[in-house]
Amino acid sequence: MSDIFAGIKAIIFDLDGTLIKFKLDIIGMKKEIIRRLLEFKIPKNMLSLDIKIADMIKISKEYLLKSNRKDLALKVAPLVFSIADKFEVKAAEVSELIDDAKLVLKGIKGIGLRIGLLTNNGKLATNIVLKKHDIAKFFDIIITRDDSQSLKPDPAGLRLILSALNISPKEAIFVGDSVIDAHAAKEVGVLFFGVETGLHNRDDLQRENAVMVFSDLKSLLKFVIREIKK
Repeated sequence: MSDIFAGIKAIIFDLDGTLIKFKLDIIGMKKEIIRRLLEFKIPKNMLSLDIKIADMIKISKEYLLKSNRKDLALKVAPLVFSIADKFEVKAAEVSELIDDAKLVLKGIKGIGLRIGLLTNNGKLATNIVLKKHDIAKFFDIIITRDDSQSLKPDPAGLRLILSALNISPKEAIFVGDSVIDAHAAKEVGVLFFGVETGLHNRDDLQRENAVMVFSDLKSLLKFVIREIKK
C-alpha cells in the first residue's frame, strides 16, 4: 500500500458534477431565493446572482439578527432550502450518471473501502437520484444538507460522515469536482482528490491543494486500485 493510502478506510464522494450530471437551473433558483428574501426586508444591494446560496443565507441571517428580528432569521435557511428542493427535484428527475460512476463505486466497494456521500442537495432530490440510478446500495453513509443543516464549504457534513463511520480525518479521502469540496476537506483535514467531471478544472482544483486531480472517474479507480495493491 502506498503512503497516500496508508490507513485509509473510506472514500467520500460529492454527488453533483462528480457522480451525476445535474442540470440545475441555478439562475432561476437564485432569482426566486432573492425575491423571497427581499420580502424579509433584506436590502436589495446585499443580494445578487453572483453570491453563493450559502452566503445569501449567512448575509440574510446576520442582517436580520442585527436588526433584532430573530424570528425571521430562523426562517431564512428553511425558506431557501424549500425553494432549492423544488428546483433540485426537477433536475434530479432528468439527471444522468457520469461515465463509469457505477463501475467506480462497485470497484471501490470491492476492494473493501467504505463509501460515503456528501451533497449540498436536499434529501428529496438525493433520494430521487439514488433510486433512478440504483446507486444507494454502494453507500455506507449518505449526508444531505437536511442532515447537516449546512452547505459546503461548511465542513459540518464531512464531520458527520467521519463520526458515523467512526474514523478520523486521516482515514478518509474526499472526492469532488468543485473548490467548495476542496475547502470543506481542508477545513476538516481530509485528503482531497479532484475530478474534472463537473464544475472546476485541474488548475482550479490544484490551486485548492488537491492531492491528485483526475480527468475522469475511471482514472481515479485505476489509481486507487494500483495504490492499494502497492
